[in-house]
Amino acid sequence: MALLRRGPHHALPPPRLDRIRHARAPRVRWRRRPDALLPEPHVGQERRAHQPRVPLAAPARLRRRRPTFASNRDDPAGFSSHNRVEDCVFEDIGNVGGEPDAGLGGVVLSNTRDSAVLRSTFRRLVNRPADAGLIHGVYLSHHATGNVVSHNTFRTISGDPIRVRDASHFNTFHHNTFRDAGEAAIFGDWYCHDRPECVRRECPSFGNALRYSDLGCTGHGGAVVPLFYFHHGRACVPSGCPDLFMSGESRLVTSGNSLPDRDGDGTADCSLGPTQPRGSCP
Repeated sequence: MALLRRGPHHALPPPRLDRIRHARAPRVRWRRRPDALLPEPHVGQERRAHQPRVPLAAPARLRRRRPTFASNRDDPAGFSSHNRVEDCVFEDIGNVGGEPDAGLGGVVLSNTRDSAVLRSTFRRLVNRPADAGLIHGVYLSHHATGNVVSHNTFRTISGDPIRVRDASHFNTFHHNTFRDAGEAAIFGDWYCHDRPECVRRECPSFGNALRYSDLGCTGHGGAVVPLFYFHHGRACVPSGCPDLFMSGESRLVTSGNSLPDRDGDGTADCSLGPTQPRGSCP
């Protein structure tokens, strides 16, 4: 599998006062407790610097429900931070079982910074065929920055198990396991820029890293999918969007991602599909 070479590292700008306040705020941590009575929820509080606390329910075993860390998607300064999801199971989410609305994801982090999703399991997140690609395991959107998703298992997911959207930069995905997951790819980078239904023009994401993944041979339903894909292509930076290529950043860095080698001969038993952009650069 070809590896990409990361350009010079460029740190994020110095933290502003609102970021410092977030770092000092009480932090919410959701963990599955052995003595918890399922499916009773554990209730946490998402704390933000300039807005009231938002109560969130995080059951240890979710059925067609998900925690959503929702900040102000239209204001990058209105972010939440230091949220953690640990040792949870997210299963049977989506409309394939008769729910009226399509599922969007197991965990959705919108305009969230310095948060983590760790050691959790995402399984049977499936929408009906018409909506299959809309659901994801972990969905980072709208300026979600500096988050870590590691040591999780994604199994039987009809959409891309990892999705980043709209200027969600410098997130790290490492040591995750993927089986029977992916409609377009394992990792999808998407943004709404040229559609009539776009609330506003969104921008591509930069500086993300996908490392040390344990991959299966196929995506959802036996489809052969690539490791990643970029909406409108990897090199596209639409007019009005920051061009982080100019500061030496890559869209995505990959390393250490492995395919099955059952006979131990050092050669993978299969190969991933080619990366194909969806749509031309606007």
